[in-house]
Formats: sequence, C-alpha cells, structure tokens
Amino acid sequence: MQPIKIIAFVCALGLGTAACGASNDDAHNRRWAKRFCTSLATWQRSTTSHSADLAEYLKSPNLDTSAAKARLAQFLAAATGATDTLARELGTIGTPAIAEKTKAVATLRRGSTAVKTAIADAQAAVDSLPVDNGEKFRAGIQVANATLRKGFSAFGDALDRVNRLDVDGKLIKAERSVAQCRPLLSP
Repeated sequence: MQPIKIIAFVCALGLGTAACGASNDDAHNRRWAKRFCTSLATWQRSTTSHSADLAEYLKSPNLDTSAAKARLAQFLAAATGATDTLARELGTIGTPAIAEKTKAVATLRRGSTAVKTAIADAQAAVDSLPVDNGEKFRAGIQVANATLRKGFSAFGDALDRVNRLDVDGKLIKAERSVAQCRPLLSP
C-alpha cells in the first residue's frame, strides 16, 4: 500500500504572491485563513501521522493479515475522526470575504464529504479483506488505497476551486500573510 499523499493535494493550493493592504475584508480574510489553515494542518497531521509506518508494515513478506486488518481499521477510524473534526470546524469558521464566499464554503464542504465517503468506502473494503489469502488481502489493500487517493484528490480539487473563486486574490493574499498557512502553500 502506498502512503497516503496528503501533501500533494495541499501543495495543489498553488497560491500566488502576497500583497499589502489592511481593509476590513483583509483582516477578516486573515482571521478566516488562520482558522482554516490551522484546521487543515491539524487534519493533515492526523491523517498522515501513521500512514508511512502503516505502509511499511504492510510491505512485510510475512504479514500477519489479521493484525494488518486491525491496524488498517484503526488507521481509518482515526482518519474518520479527524475528517469529522475538520468538517465541524469548516462549519464554524464562517465564510471568507470574497465575492463567491457561499460557493467557496459549499465547495469545501463537498470536498470534506468526498474524503469522508472515501474513508468509509475504504473501511468497507478493509472490512471485507480475506485474512486467509495473502494475495487477495494485498489486492484488497490496493483497492482501499485507490479509494482513499480518489477522495483526497477530490478534496485537493475543492481547494483549487476555492482559490479559483477568489478572482480578485483577496483570500490568496490573506493566506500568504498567515503563518499557519505558509507550510501548506506551494512555493
């Protein structure tokens, strides 16, 4: 199983350069960006913190499939919890001060729902993994991983759409000015 590459979609933010200004919208967008990026970074850490170790464990030639299935279920349960927390936080941070703010928030909600659905689908795939056949077990893991990648990609696409909705660049400017966002931004 390949480790989940959350970083790839976060880097897909592709935000532009920072500019100066201090209107009420600018201050609102900085506050919004700080809350959003803090939530996103926490979610990213939560969903990726054990993925590399898990991927390495799953490569073992003498894999205990029962133990592996339990570890996968535990990982997916933690990812579900982190995604639920992210969705709740997205619901409480309000809207950015951009013209298409309602569309932006709806886009983020759809993206987080896509991740949650992908995790649930991956969990269903893991639940049905046969522990008595190593080859079928590994094939099932690949299916679950592909499902996760699809969901995380959908969230990355949602982040891209939000930035495209920011036609005047106000939100992008705010994200560039907030320390919590900088580690998530493309160079």
